Parts: sequence; structure tokens; C-alpha cells
Amino acid sequence: MMESLLPGWDVLTTRARLSLVLSIAIVVGLAAGGFFWLSSERYQPLFTDLEPRDAAGVVAELERLKIDFELANGGTQINVPEAAVHEIRLKLMGSGVPLSGGVGFEIFNDSGFGMTEFAQRINYQRALEGELTRTIMSLKEVKYARVHLVMPERGLFQEDDSPPSASVTLFLNDAALGGAGRPGEYQIRGVQRLVAASVPGLSAERVTVSDQTGMTLSRQPLDSANAAAVSGRLQQKQAFEAYLADKVDAVLGRHFGDNLAMVTVNAELDFNQVQKTVESVMPADAAGTGNIVRRRETRMDSGTSTAEANVTTEVEYRHGRAVEQVVEMPGKLLRLTVGVMVPEDTSPEQRLAIRELVEVTVGLEPSRGDHIAVYAISELAAPAAAPVEVAPAPLQAPPVATADWRQWPRSAVALFGGVLGLLLLVSVFALVRRPTPAPAPALSAPERERLLSDIRLWLERDETPAVTDTATGMR
Repeated sequence: MMESLLPGWDVLTTRARLSLVLSIAIVVGLAAGGFFWLSSERYQPLFTDLEPRDAAGVVAELERLKIDFELANGGTQINVPEAAVHEIRLKLMGSGVPLSGGVGFEIFNDSGFGMTEFAQRINYQRALEGELTRTIMSLKEVKYARVHLVMPERGLFQEDDSPPSASVTLFLNDAALGGAGRPGEYQIRGVQRLVAASVPGLSAERVTVSDQTGMTLSRQPLDSANAAAVSGRLQQKQAFEAYLADKVDAVLGRHFGDNLAMVTVNAELDFNQVQKTVESVMPADAAGTGNIVRRRETRMDSGTSTAEANVTTEVEYRHGRAVEQVVEMPGKLLRLTVGVMVPEDTSPEQRLAIRELVEVTVGLEPSRGDHIAVYAISELAAPAAAPVEVAPAPLQAPPVATADWRQWPRSAVALFGGVLGLLLLVSVFALVRRPTPAPAPALSAPERERLLSDIRLWLERDETPAVTDTATGMR
């Protein structure tokens, strides 16, 4: 049977026969494995980094829809067939599966008829917490979040109602933070204001934000008026100093170039608001009578027509008075100090000219206690430390990136496997079809004796010593 399929099978050695059978088995195995791999269903992630509660809801919905799936990464990743991954994702989104923060306002889609007011209030609080959680989790720095609201019940006859409060726990995404470890102050304030704007009567200061380690990210609440005043004063001081520093930079940059001279400005501002009332007496007129405030005349008759009447005149004078109210707005400059650092090749004469120029630019007044300092970089340079010899690190070869064949397209893998199997088959058949030399025929006994006698004669002739003729020089 084997001889009819493979001509020359009987002339092959045992090792060649074993190699041929093993090669054919490998080719058949490769072909079968490639066929099953090409015909099998490939899976692609449907959701990744799921919380256990969300993963349980997705798995239950997939089982209800009778969709094949597989779990990976400890149950936090769900894989589904690649051909239907987008369709399955849209079905889950439309089926109301609670993802990313639990239930939201869809809890009222199937509200019972006999639900009490207390149950309705609890459901509203749950829905509000879920919606806030979903909004906070949309931030790239947040991996997961939990929101807890404390909404005291308001009564009709209660005089003092307790204000609501909230707590937010953030599970941070280290990759999105870029190694910062925690989000910025403005982001924390944004989360506080987001929660405060979503709950009636809740202020941002009563929202506590913490991370997954229990560390409080939000600051201790301060009085809003005092905090606003401090922040406003600091911003005004920074703006004033930046304005003067930019003026000096613009002047020095024309001479030294950009970023070659350094300028720092410190301003002491008076933020006290002062109101003064000034009252002064106006001088009298030229006659010295001043201003007439009241004038009254009293006439008394004597009873006869010929007698003159007795007239009494009362005049009240008042000198003028001026009242002036002066209000000094906060932000008065009390003292100004300026520091300038110039390149090291600046001469003392140039530094003196720079000093005068900066004084005129910022408006320094020595009587007010203003001060300016101009130094070269060489004057502030510290003594150089002794160099430390560091042994060079051994050179290491860069890591070689290895490609994963499972990420190749199926067509490329199938083509590579087919070419490899074809080369293996060609090599096997070339080995089998190679002509094998025919064995030498066996000698008979007379032929063997004659061959041995010829060999003996040839050996005896070679062992005979050669004789040389001295006369002719021939052997």
C-alpha cells in the first residue's frame, strides 16, 4: 500500500521513513489547526475596567439575550464575538443596564402605583446620586466615583432646618493624572460646585471630596466673605507686581535680549479702606459780617401819629463751613522693592545706568522706603564644587520589540502557514523522489579468487626495489 503511494519506499532507510511520516503528520496538523483557527469565532472586549456590580449586571443581561461571552482580567473585562461587538454594546445601552455609577433617573420609569412618599423621596435621592456619579466619572482623571447626599427632611413647623451636605469619593486614574498623584485645586473646586449646584440649598463648602486612600482633597471650609477678600487681595498684588515686572522686562529685553535679564518685583499694598471727614470754617466777607442766617425786625408804636415808631432789628450771622469726605480705596502702595539680575559681562557703569533706568520705569521713591538691587550673575554664582567621577554605566542593548502573531490579520497568518506547509511538502517529496544508487552485484567464487590474485601481484610489484644503471642513468 505504502509502496504504491510512494515509489521507492522500500529503498528508504528507517530514519528516512520516520522523517517522512513525521513531516506528513506535521503538515496535516498545521492544515487542520489553521482551518479550525480560521473558522473559529474571534472575541473582542465589550467593556473593560468594570466594577464587580456593573460586570454582574452586564453578564446577567448577556445571559438573558443568549449571547456568548467570556470573562478576562479577573472579571473586569467582558469579551464578545468580534462581528457583533458594536451591536451588542448598543443593545446593552438601550436595555437600561445600570452602568457607571448605578441607577439614575430611569428608576422612575417603572414606579409602582402604591409607592409611599418616603419611598419616592429615597428613590429621588438615589437617582440624584447616580446621575452625579455618572457626571463625575466622565472626567478622564476619575476612574470611579461614589456620591452620598444627606438631605434632611424639611418640616412645616420646624424653625431651624439643617442644611444639606454631601461627600464624594474619587477613585483616581493614575495614567490620566500623569504622575501628579492628585487632581488640581481647581478641579476639586469644580466637583464641589457641580454637586452644590445639583442639590437645592447645598453650598460648595459643605461638599467633602476624598480619594480612594481616605485622604481629603477639599480644603477646610472658610467664611466665604473672608476667603473672597483674601483671594482678591492676592490677585491684585500679583497683577500689580506682574505689570511692573513686564515693564522692566520690555526695557531690558531691547538691550540684552529676551530671557537674558531676570526681574523680580515685590510690592507692599495697603488694603485698608479709610474714610475721612474734613470740616473747615469759611472766612467772613470783606465787611466781616459773614453770612446772614436770620433777620427779624420788631416795631413798637407809641400811640400818636406824629411819634416815630420804635424799631428793633435782630440779625443772626454765621460764618461759612465746608465739609469734605475723603475715602481712600484699598490698594495703596506702601513700599516697593525691585531685584534685577543681568548677564555676567555687564560692566559696573552699565549696571549703574540700568539701576537709574529701572527706578524711572517703576517709579521708585526713596522717601517711601523703596529699594532696588542690580547684580550680575557672576557675583551671585556659588563656588564650583569638585567634580565627582561617576563610572559610566555599561551599554545595554535596547529591548527588541517582539510582534505577537495573534495580532496579525487572519489572511496574513493563513498565507504564511500555507507557504510554510507547501515548502515542507516540496522538501519531503524531493527527498522521497531522489534516485537511490543501485547496490553492486555479488561476485562469484572464481571471480573473487581472480580479483584477489591480481591484487597480490600488484602489491608484490610495488614492493620490488628499483635498480638504477650508473652508466646510462636509467632505472
